Amino acid sequence: MKKELDRFARLFRGLNRSAILRKLDAVKIPLVVCRSKSGGAHLYLFLTELVEAEKIQVKLKEVAAEIGFGGCEIFPKQIKLVLERGDNGNFLNLPYFDHEGGLRYAFNKDGSAATLKEFLDLAEGSSISEKD
Repeated sequence: MKKELDRFARLFRGLNRSAILRKLDAVKIPLVVCRSKSGGAHLYLFLTELVEAEKIQVKLKEVAAEIGFGGCEIFPKQIKLVLERGDNGNFLNLPYFDHEGGLRYAFNKDGSAATLKEFLDLAEGSSISEKD
């Protein structure tokens, strides 16, 4: 499985994931970089507690601009859901969908493709609190 993921990672040349990983490391922003379905990248922030969506949006927009991706799409899109009205939040394309044959996976700090277990370790290890 690990060999297959690394082979797919080598095929993923459209976006410079190493540059993204270096920028995130340089500015000490604990986001996990994953390959998207289309070959781009999704960056995930993992939190240790619930935080208001509006606060997350503001911070993620700042982070995106700081690493050269200002104006990119940010989730969550909504700042408030009215559950009584039947509101739903946006859906997310999660990494490791069809993990046996899929191409949506995380990247380790060295740019290699992460196994599902390594992704879970990355998510847990990068989780931050609202204060952080």
